[in-house]
Amino acid sequence: MDTQFMRKMWNQRAKKDAFYYIESAFWDGNIEKFFALGEERTQLILDPILNEVNIDPQKSHILEIGCGVGRFSRSLSNRFQQVTAVDVSNEMINQARDLHQPTLYPNLDFQPTDGTSLGCIFSNSIDVVFSYEVFQHMPSPEIILKNLEEIRRVLRPQGIVYIHLMTNHGRFKKFIKKLLKQLIPQTVWQTLGFASLTFDSTWTGTSLSPKQIQEFCEAVNLKFIRLVDDPTHGSGDRVFLLATSAS
Repeated sequence: MDTQFMRKMWNQRAKKDAFYYIESAFWDGNIEKFFALGEERTQLILDPILNEVNIDPQKSHILEIGCGVGRFSRSLSNRFQQVTAVDVSNEMINQARDLHQPTLYPNLDFQPTDGTSLGCIFSNSIDVVFSYEVFQHMPSPEIILKNLEEIRRVLRPQGIVYIHLMTNHGRFKKFIKKLLKQLIPQTVWQTLGFASLTFDSTWTGTSLSPKQIQEFCEAVNLKFIRLVDDPTHGSGDRVFLLATSAS
């Protein structure tokens, strides 16, 4: 598992334009709109689940995996008692810290990781684990599985996991794009408006079938609840895994 390569590529993206590579579909240079979209999506995809599982955010510690510059972290800090936000890119973390001064966000802690371990977080200390548009970029099933193992380690009893995953349907679309990118020089793609740094496995990522997702949960001792449709992407492209600590 080449975690150094993951960090290298995401550091390059962060240095070039962190906001674009986090929100490539809607980034127009307006930082206020960027964070407003984070709030809008938090309301759309996370708040209903929190109500369903009867989590009281004001008494809970949430972990966000793949926080970038804090697109969701800011909204999470307005809901949860404590937020720990991690990212494989230390450049993303540095920018996130600059954008979220402790005096304004005292309950928000940004920490770098190596992309597979959560050594900065104590075992059995997290009530909710959340991630959006991150696991879809992980370059192998092994790295996804290692992250799930770490999620299980840090999760408290009855803690909730709600993470975003790319399905085989979404992977097929990415496969076609990847194939075309291999056949056509990058310079041509860039002339057509496709961004650089989107041609390697840390961008094209990994998909899982519903069966694989359930098998991965079983392997790490997470109790699979269900897969939740993602309203922010095309039908069937991506899902949220809703799971909890297995007894």
